[in-house]
Amino acid sequence: MSDAPNNALPETVFKRGRWVAWLPWIVSLAITGGAFLWGASAYDSILDPVPVHWGASGEVDEWAPKSFGSVFVGPLISLGIWALLALIIVLVVKTSFRAPKTDFARIQKEGLKREIIAGLGGIVLVISLLVCVPLAIVISAAQSESSSIGTSMLPWVILLTFLTLPAMFLGFLYGKRWMEKSIREYGVMPTAEEQLEESKWIAGGIRNDPQDPSIFVPKREGLGYGLTVNWGSRGGKIFVLIFAALTVIPLVVLLVISLVG
Repeated sequence: MSDAPNNALPETVFKRGRWVAWLPWIVSLAITGGAFLWGASAYDSILDPVPVHWGASGEVDEWAPKSFGSVFVGPLISLGIWALLALIIVLVVKTSFRAPKTDFARIQKEGLKREIIAGLGGIVLVISLLVCVPLAIVISAAQSESSSIGTSMLPWVILLTFLTLPAMFLGFLYGKRWMEKSIREYGVMPTAEEQLEESKWIAGGIRNDPQDPSIFVPKREGLGYGLTVNWGSRGGKIFVLIFAALTVIPLVVLLVISLVG
């Protein structure tokens, strides 16, 4: 390990490659912008009224007069969620961190920032796909006056919904890996207290402290306020498994039904 001072790394170290954390946001914005452009080019050919909702059977069960809102509702939702989550990131980053005093704490702070940015970026990206890509199906249905084309959209919607949590976790994992790589690359030596505390957290801001029987514990500094689950406790593991089952099983059942039906 390096014998460099505790706060010796230049600021450029922490800015380098930060755009990678924002990559899902950039792709999401590109998808949303593309949806607006594609919809605008096809707007005149879209029939009136416009199908805006399909039931579980894949049949259109709700129509709306053709308007900017009814045609572009998906991209508008995507843009709104993009802006809202970006605002949340700014607020969390600005209010949740204390000024770090050591290089390890500085790297840790930057890693947590990247976790937040990339993790929420994963959600934004999936949502933009979820609400923008089906616009092609909606417009095709409007142009062809088809009411059953929604059957091809249902599996797509279920699959993307299923991918939301994995996409978020991959973003968290990126921030965690960046932090670990930077610590090794720059030879930063954490204090014993910092090392112990770091060992109790896994990607995504989930606590992993077997010595603490609590199911829920305060969130890690820098990841907002409130509580998070303690995977290290028996109750925490049970909670996570039940949550995963309640989330995954219904989606799998719906996906199978939509494919078989």
